[in-house]
Amino acid sequence: MEDFLEVTDPYQLSYIIHETPSIEESVSYVVRDGFTFAKIPATPTIYKIMAKYNSGSTVNAIEFTRTIKRIRGAMIQMKKEMKGTHNGRNINQ
Repeated sequence: MEDFLEVTDPYQLSYIIHETPSIEESVSYVVRDGFTFAKIPATPTIYKIMAKYNSGSTVNAIEFTRTIKRIRGAMIQMKKEMKGTHNGRNINQ
């Protein structure tokens, strides 16, 4: 059984994908309680990349911005698709 991380921060997810573009194939999105979560495999490499992100490493701004726009678009699209189901929120009736 493979472990997954759920990331809600599009900037952090963009940095992870920017650092390892091949991981984007493994990302899946789920909307829960009105928030879009990106599920990515939890590997030692991902944890190292997250630590690098949190330490404030430098990136190419143009490439990183393109990645952010693509990821945010995917997250927003997933949320829009769930709009018919109360935007992913649990509604008690």
